Amino acid sequence: MTERIRLDDLTSNQLDNLYAETDRLTAELTDYDKRVQQVEELLRIAHETSNRSEAERARAVMRAEHAEAETTATATAAAHLTSLVLDRAERAEAAVARVRGLHHDWEAGPGHCAHCQDGMGTPLPWPCPTLRALDQPAPGTAATQATDDACNKPPAVTL
Repeated sequence: MTERIRLDDLTSNQLDNLYAETDRLTAELTDYDKRVQQVEELLRIAHETSNRSEAERARAVMRAEHAEAETTATATAAAHLTSLVLDRAERAEAAVARVRGLHHDWEAGPGHCAHCQDGMGTPLPWPCPTLRALDQPAPGTAATQATDDACNKPPAVTL
């Protein structure tokens, strides 16, 4: 540590050096204050940006949760509708199979339907109009026939 110079012993050069040192330290302090203000401004901007980012993240999470809920609801509804459609299709196929079981080539009168008759009780030719209607493609679909050899055979009779 340097010893202090008594005021009476202070030369003008030393006083000038003290003033110069004071000016230098004041300038350094001013620069330091400016840098502190810049850092504070950067921290404020970072804080605002962080708050905006957090708010945007929260909104994104809410949108994702909403989308997930909608997707789940849609999937549940789709599964329910699919189940209904499959059930209806199975019932329709079973009904068609029952109709085909009734309308087969009559063993007692080959070439005639075992079920269909005209108004006079005469068997209609086989395949009957019912089977021909079942074998026609639905309007607006590809021209395919839903024939199955098993459906065209008479049902098995067990005694």
